[in-house]
Amino acid sequence: MATATTDDSISNQFENALGDLKLVQVNGSDQIQAAQISMVSLLQNETLRLEAKLGPQHPRTLQLKARLQSTLDAVHTLQVEQQLARIEVPEIAENGGLVHGRVVDEDDLGIDTLLVYLVDQSGKPVRDTSEAATNESGYFAIPLDPSTIDRLSKDYQSGVFLAVFTPRRRLVHQEAKPLPLSKGSRLLVEVKLLRPDLTAAPCPPEVNTPVPNVVELKESEALARLEKSGLKLGLRKTKVAPDRSGRVLDQNPAAGSKVEQGSSVSLTIGVQSGTITVPSVVGKTLRHATKQITRTGLGLGLISGPSENDSTVHDQDPKPDTDVDAGTLVNLVVAPASNAEPRKRDITKDAIRELVGRMASDKAFPNIAASANKLERLLKKNGISTKEQFASLREMSDKDLKTNYRLPTLRAARAFKRVLGNVLRSN
Repeated sequence: MATATTDDSISNQFENALGDLKLVQVNGSDQIQAAQISMVSLLQNETLRLEAKLGPQHPRTLQLKARLQSTLDAVHTLQVEQQLARIEVPEIAENGGLVHGRVVDEDDLGIDTLLVYLVDQSGKPVRDTSEAATNESGYFAIPLDPSTIDRLSKDYQSGVFLAVFTPRRRLVHQEAKPLPLSKGSRLLVEVKLLRPDLTAAPCPPEVNTPVPNVVELKESEALARLEKSGLKLGLRKTKVAPDRSGRVLDQNPAAGSKVEQGSSVSLTIGVQSGTITVPSVVGKTLRHATKQITRTGLGLGLISGPSENDSTVHDQDPKPDTDVDAGTLVNLVVAPASNAEPRKRDITKDAIRELVGRMASDKAFPNIAASANKLERLLKKNGISTKEQFASLREMSDKDLKTNYRLPTLRAARAFKRVLGNVLRSN
């Protein structure tokens, strides 16, 4: 007589069968890899013997070398497949989110024991999100519950970024683009690093500047005190506090903390009400636009283009006269300061500055993840001083471009070439 089987029972049997099948797959690839490694050892010994007997260019020696290389490639492919087969993706609630992926080296093999965080634009870890460590496959997973996703969407309107640190918490990579978090999202990110970069020992910064206490000061007084201490303003947030409007409610790092010279200090400023009308800053210099935005009770968001104080604002988001919550970040699109004379087609002695300025005004420039000032310095350091030399950068490989101009990823190098092409076509 047939017996009834519940859906849960069938599901459990199916999952168990999949687990058994995966185990068989891993064990089978282990056996194949062991055989391939033994084959590599034999081929290496035989190659050395024939090379000594017949010479390195003898057809039999070359044939054996080719077979050895083919076997080495097969071993490498098996190693990658084994690592992928061992990955266990965690189960997430239906309305929750997941940021997961792999950190791999130049051979696509996982790098273990690295720490992965979600950070804000300044590189500070986002609160209430978990730390993830990469396993032997280089796999990491950061689960997010629905309430956390709601809070991140509200508190970090410029988005959150994925960052990778060494076990000693030295930053080695930060994604150039923010993550599009939403309920139910499953975001897969692959980070490729060079192993030598992980073991390099940079000179530790001097952490001997005490952070002054600026709580309860007027905002202008707080900024003056930070500047006097060799520090600068970091993230500026606001909070409704009518009785303390215009004063600092909180600071991070706290007063008395020892930090590196030139570090940023984030401030929370009291404002009168929760709704603010966005001012128009289009056509103003970046210096005046920043002052007007922050004085109104809003925050400065992403700046697309050159960050010099005399740069001109060409666009803003949110748009002028829009009612938004206090503390909302205003993103700006800026271009180099305009001159009285119309732009000439001939290239002057300031060619690199002019060309970099045009690159920075391109809407895709933020994808490069390098400031205009830094890019200009690196170009001059590499001997680029004419339009022709500037154009020749498109012939460089993505890898060389990434290394020479300190770009974070190969994707940033490709973005560099696209923006460069746009500038040269419009010139």
